[in-house]
Amino acid sequence: TSTLQAATVDGISSGTFLNPTGPDGMKVTGKGSSYFTWGTGNRSSLSFLGGGILTETDQMFSFGTLYYRNGNIDHGTGADSVDLKVKFNFFLPAYIQPSVTFDLGLINTPNTGNRRDNADIVSFSAPLSSFEFSADENTYNFEFMGFGTPGWGGFTITDKFHVFEGRSASVKLVGRISAVPVPASAWLLATGIVGFIGLRRKG
Repeated sequence: TSTLQAATVDGISSGTFLNPTGPDGMKVTGKGSSYFTWGTGNRSSLSFLGGGILTETDQMFSFGTLYYRNGNIDHGTGADSVDLKVKFNFFLPAYIQPSVTFDLGLINTPNTGNRRDNADIVSFSAPLSSFEFSADENTYNFEFMGFGTPGWGGFTITDKFHVFEGRSASVKLVGRISAVPVPASAWLLATGIVGFIGLRRKG
């Protein structure tokens, strides 16, 4: 395969919460916005703060921060899941606006165990999201790599973000953009076609 040099990635990100699901008594606010709440009583909430991105291909970077408040909601009023759609506005390596959607499971624990057991959970459902996009005749792959270090009110395990009862915590979402190598056979075919065209023009 042919190799590609590292390219600068420059852009910004933003996010909205969509398509909540839950029981008949579900109470939610903030659909279509970056701030989503669920439940009655002491409501739980998620918010997403995007921001500027300046990195290079094959380097891990933060593309936003997820804030989670674990409230003590009334039984039967919570949500079971919600989508987080993250939109990118890239200026480099080319102007393009791809997006990726994360299916978030919302696990509201019954608060009958210890502090860690009572922590509510945001689960990033597998398979974790990725996408490909083309820019300047090259193909790039975005891959969700996981979490940064969470704030003191929570912890992470693999693809799950836990927040202690009655607390708030934040965690950075980490991604990586890699150039997709062109198979050597395709490169040879392309150069062969160019050479063939050149020969025909000379003839």
